[in-house]
Amino acid sequence: MPTDTLLLDRSTVQAVVDTDQLTEQLGSALVKYVGAGAPQRVRSRLSAELTAMVLMPGLADGVPAYTVKVHAKNPDADEAIRGLMLLHDLPGGALLAVIESGWLTAQRTALTAAFVHDRLTSHSPGSIGIIGAGAQGTATALALSRRRGGHFTIYDSDQRRALALQQALGAAHADVAPSSEAAVRASSSAVTATWGRRPVASTPALQGLDHVTVLGMDEPGKQELPPDFLNMATVYADDPALVRPIIRQTSLPISAALREDAPTAWPSVYIAAGLPLQDCVAAWHVYQRACATGRGRNVDFRG
Repeated sequence: MPTDTLLLDRSTVQAVVDTDQLTEQLGSALVKYVGAGAPQRVRSRLSAELTAMVLMPGLADGVPAYTVKVHAKNPDADEAIRGLMLLHDLPGGALLAVIESGWLTAQRTALTAAFVHDRLTSHSPGSIGIIGAGAQGTATALALSRRRGGHFTIYDSDQRRALALQQALGAAHADVAPSSEAAVRASSSAVTATWGRRPVASTPALQGLDHVTVLGMDEPGKQELPPDFLNMATVYADDPALVRPIIRQTSLPISAALREDAPTAWPSVYIAAGLPLQDCVAAWHVYQRACATGRGRNVDFRG
């Protein structure tokens, strides 16, 4: 076992990630996930804006390591999520890597969301509504575009961000809507990625969708979809135990839908609260590829 720890900053992480490979690795892990590992989301609100959070333990079949992720969330900052993933060896616990987690978290969420969205909307090739064009919404839209192409209708309260995403997707493949309600009504499926505590659209507008991927309802108080819409939809979650404090409605594990163990009824909703499992898969992918290419900086923290 190495005694040094590999330090991987954002530019190194970006350089080594293979998005196609990582998408399949994340999707495969989610298909097999049954809630093992007792994932924990420890949250402490430090102020109206700032939340400290720890996700642990990140465990995945076939990965001889686990992760602990520590990050700060501040929607008012120029970068809302900042933190580190710690990758530890199993069974010994040696610290293999310290990985910048802001960009990687957005990517692992986006790639997983694109994998699920593609599976649950394979019958529905219509326009995809993107509500929220910040870092997470942009990463998810680009992941969907790479995976399946298609047309996008974008809304963000900051029109500059919506226009930037339209340009990134290609003006021929994306429109900017004047409101989130209009974006939903123009789409057959949607992705919501906001910090909102109010629904992005009315239930009548949302009823026209086949599927909604929800990325912003990751802690109590956030409410991107109205409760009456959730009551009529088939709601899936990464892990129902993690979303139980967030919504009152009963949710099913998304793995059941991906394995087709449970019939998928429309409209369907996937609440992607985020799993430590995804951190483990992403961190191991980055670590393996960094080691193979000689990237990163080795440090012995023991001095």
